[in-house]
Amino acid sequence: MKKLFIIFLAVLICSSQLSAQRHEKKVLVLLPFHVENSGRSETIKNESDIYSNKSYEMFGFWEGAQLALEPYNKDYVKIKVIVRDVNTNEEKLQSILDELKDEQIDLIIGPLFGKPFALAAEYAKEHHIPIVNPFSNRSDFLEDNPYVYKLIPSLEPRPQTLDKLLLSKLDNYNLIFWTNENSKTKDQPYYEIYFTNKGIEYKTVALNSGFQDLKKAFEKNKKNVIVALFDNASVAIIQQLQNLALLADTSITLVAPESWLDIKNVGYNYLNQLNFHFFTNYFIDKNDPAVKLFADEYITKFSSYPDVTRFSYQGYDITSYFISLLINNFDFSKVDTKPLSFEFDFDNEKGNGYENRHQRLIRMEDFQLKEVK
Repeated sequence: MKKLFIIFLAVLICSSQLSAQRHEKKVLVLLPFHVENSGRSETIKNESDIYSNKSYEMFGFWEGAQLALEPYNKDYVKIKVIVRDVNTNEEKLQSILDELKDEQIDLIIGPLFGKPFALAAEYAKEHHIPIVNPFSNRSDFLEDNPYVYKLIPSLEPRPQTLDKLLLSKLDNYNLIFWTNENSKTKDQPYYEIYFTNKGIEYKTVALNSGFQDLKKAFEKNKKNVIVALFDNASVAIIQQLQNLALLADTSITLVAPESWLDIKNVGYNYLNQLNFHFFTNYFIDKNDPAVKLFADEYITKFSSYPDVTRFSYQGYDITSYFISLLINNFDFSKVDTKPLSFEFDFDNEKGNGYENRHQRLIRMEDFQLKEVK
């Protein structure tokens, strides 16, 4: 009897401690749902029309976020999520922030557009609220604002990452920068500066000089690494590269923008032959059991397929990761969730916000996309 009483007392004390520890965290999510256009359903005839409609473009993000929220409210922490429709209208955003000034917000996700985010970031700084910038390349938000978390890495470290993950593993290579003055990529100056400072020799060939000049830059019995620093590629360009790859004693590795995957009438067989590599901000390993489980749960709940282009995985990753970070008082070492589409490695300079520094290089191998590690 005495033993039962002690057990009962221990359970009671434990329950009381959990009750005392249970508390509410408030998360403000600011997404562009374009509610003002939501009544125009006459333009929607099939599923593809739904996802091209502005009113639905961020629904995948919100659906992913909902799956990330499911484990909570069953634990000692209750998550209250406040969702508001915010696009580029700064006045609308200001009225939302004024409306919620007494809510004691713990975390803000969004907004997605530059000017509204700048306004929200200033509000977050003033009220000491961590704020997440999901998709912007801009770094000025980080300056003198330690509450900002920028998820998209800077372009500047890409050349160093390419050197570390690809070039350093090749015994004998010939580096060629393939450029187009009419369509420069934003990272072109970083490549030139990095390899010049490292003393690594490279050749520069202009697209408009023709494929004969590119061929002349090749070296036989070396791995010719072509870094294409332009976006406006075409089927004809890919076909010409294929012809060059068929030359005797010629090896080609093509590093090009991710947008080259979207060239019409270019299948994986073309890119596989060119040993295609590209940098990306998000990547899904479809063989990952966690990705498969998420897809099954998403389909069951929403009767549609998750997709990176609909931001389904990103919505899940951002919500899951930052709520875990919030609960653990922003101690990165205690985050207990692994993103499906992102890789996070945050760093900051004193007094500034946090930027994700993880660069992701993907390669085409055996007609499949795989991350280079």
